Amino acid sequence: MYPLFNLVVKKQKCSEEDDVVNNNPCQTYEDDTISAKDLEIRYNCLKFTWEPPVSFAFPVQLEGNRTSKFQHKYLQLFPWLAYSKDKQGAFCKWCVIFANSGGGPLGKLVKIPMVKYKHCLTDLKNHAKTDYHLLSAQRANDFLHNYETGNQKSVNVLLDNHNRIETGDSDLITHLETSKKNCTMISPTIQNEIVEAIRLVIQNKIVERVKTSKLYSILCDETTDVSTVEQFTLCVRYVDVPNCVILEDFLGFIKMESTTGIAIATANQNELENIGLTFENLCGQGYDGDSNMSGVNNGSKKQDLSKALADVTVVKESLEAVREDIVSYFKNIFNEVTSIATKVNVEIKTPRVCGRQTNRVNIQSSPEEYYHISIFIPFLDNILLQLQTRFNQQLKEVIAFEGLIPANFSAYNRYKYAYSILSAAPLYENALINLKAELTMW
Repeated sequence: MYPLFNLVVKKQKCSEEDDVVNNNPCQTYEDDTISAKDLEIRYNCLKFTWEPPVSFAFPVQLEGNRTSKFQHKYLQLFPWLAYSKDKQGAFCKWCVIFANSGGGPLGKLVKIPMVKYKHCLTDLKNHAKTDYHLLSAQRANDFLHNYETGNQKSVNVLLDNHNRIETGDSDLITHLETSKKNCTMISPTIQNEIVEAIRLVIQNKIVERVKTSKLYSILCDETTDVSTVEQFTLCVRYVDVPNCVILEDFLGFIKMESTTGIAIATANQNELENIGLTFENLCGQGYDGDSNMSGVNNGSKKQDLSKALADVTVVKESLEAVREDIVSYFKNIFNEVTSIATKVNVEIKTPRVCGRQTNRVNIQSSPEEYYHISIFIPFLDNILLQLQTRFNQQLKEVIAFEGLIPANFSAYNRYKYAYSILSAAPLYENALINLKAELTMW
């Protein structure tokens, strides 16, 4: 049983002159079956509720020494709010239809209208945060989606409180018939506790599989729920070791107080530690929609790692050739610099030196010899050292891993692809099982 605000709802067939959306008094509707007409009534309650015009004169209520009245703007601020002209008060149309219990008796905005408006905004905001309202909001959204898409079966399951009984669930029948009203265990609170218990069981199973795999990656994305709470979805990507396949599983939502980089990293680390995963085994992170890493905004362009490594090799070989014949190379450079300095009347000098110097080169010689020994040779040696350190033989061996990127498949034929990648695998012995799973999947 639930009140329907400003709607004609009759147990018998409606006559043609009855208008679904009018100003008739709030009615009650009670039936054990869900017919097409019943579903239509519920749908009309949600979609075509009577809305007073802007010029409507709401009744003034006396509250203590002051007066107050309903404001039309409340209907725009809260899409679930409806006003009954006949009851002269406000209702939550979602809760009127879908709220079964609120952990206590349902009253204002559900069973009885809201008629006092001194603290109206505060009361409406508090109502929007209640568990039964959030559940009713989800049910209303699901009902509208299923009704409008023609999913009649889902609509019936959503609304029919006796669905399991009608399918012959004798245990449930016995339980509901013999239990006291406060021990039926079907309240939204109990249902949420059951869902939470199921969540923990599933989450623990996933964590056990991730621990078996050892290495894992996380995938995160920002989302906002129906109550506008900012949260992050946390998924984990790992290898199912027995089957040698890559799996991506949803771990849960993380409530966020802030979406800064530090806040996200801290929240992720805390959540992973809470569920039993170590941060040390985290080998990758993915965040959808990270615009500051996108080439569209900062001009970054796609990098071909193989080509980059080949270009670096050419540069390094050229510099090594210069190093082998450094005297003649530097003499040519210095002669060119001297010629330019002469044209602009600049004398090439060495820095001031002293008899005993410990913090910089102390070569007492000609400018050419000074710059040759103290500047050119150290500078060239440092560049070569950096190139050798950053682009060493190990990088050449592991560069084949780029073949795991779909865009690079064409650069590797079938045999070269598998041989090159697997030959690099010993460098990452701990992740060998993960690598085989990746190859199997691709």
